Amino acid sequence: MLKHFLLVTSIIMSSHVIAESPVKIENLETSLDCINDQVEIVQGRNGEYYIEAFFFDMDATIDGTLALSQKKSCLMNYNLKVAPGYRLEFIDFSVDANYELSNSGSVRLTVSHRVENAPSVRTTVSKRAANGDPLAGDINDHTGTIKANQLGHSSQQCGASIPLKTSLYAQARMPSTDRGQITSVTLDEGVSSSGFDIARVRCVPCS
Repeated sequence: MLKHFLLVTSIIMSSHVIAESPVKIENLETSLDCINDQVEIVQGRNGEYYIEAFFFDMDATIDGTLALSQKKSCLMNYNLKVAPGYRLEFIDFSVDANYELSNSGSVRLTVSHRVENAPSVRTTVSKRAANGDPLAGDINDHTGTIKANQLGHSSQQCGASIPLKTSLYAQARMPSTDRGQITSVTLDEGVSSSGFDIARVRCVPCS
């Protein structure tokens, strides 16, 4: 009886998870400075779903003691698996990071996304104290949207598995005259309460 109860409970809970999570990440492959890091679907504001990365070594930081430039790169390949009974409506990409500048320092962050055969979505954000940017702040920008009708027929279907590729490049630089100061661009877990925000995903029930 107890085993039967536990089995029924497990089935109910599994059905509940599927019902509340219309998408998930499958077949994740990471390389370069983010090898073994994680990409997940996180439920956020107003019931929206987000693709978020949890990095542990995507922090380009220099203080002038060893080097005057540091770069971090990440390549992620994964599938966005839509639950049966749902289909993708759109993926709304974004950039999410923190930065700090020395008096003459600069940071650069480039994020690129490729979804199946749709045009790539790419953005570069630069911050430089000499250009009047604040010495510290957030990088939080919208980079572009891919709609389901831009994808192939199979990716528009209910329960589709949609291939995505995301690449990130972060660089911090400062001159030797700024030794003792810090310049950094940080994507690591802890930048926000959830992780690095890659995109917002909307799925709708199949009619």
